[in-house]
Amino acid sequence: MAKKKTVEEATTEQEKALNSIVENKKDIVKIRGRKFSISWMRNRTRRKVTDIFLEEKEEDKVSAKCAAALVLNGYFKIKFFYWLLWRWFYYVKQ
Repeated sequence: MAKKKTVEEATTEQEKALNSIVENKKDIVKIRGRKFSISWMRNRTRRKVTDIFLEEKEEDKVSAKCAAALVLNGYFKIKFFYWLLWRWFYYVKQ
């Protein structure tokens, strides 16, 4: 006979994660001493990060481009500011 699966009560960590997703709360990420607020990835950001991993060969450019896409996190922000921000991270901030 197959085992019966029992439904268990959610832990407080799971409830906090679900609430963060539902409320779209921002997480604080520290990069080189500077703090950035990053919310959950939107669809365009996921597609952009996937495209970067598939197309780009240099590891340094991958990290700069992904960081720019994650900081912008939105269709219009990526459309208008992505080209400037990833170059800023790559060439100026290094």
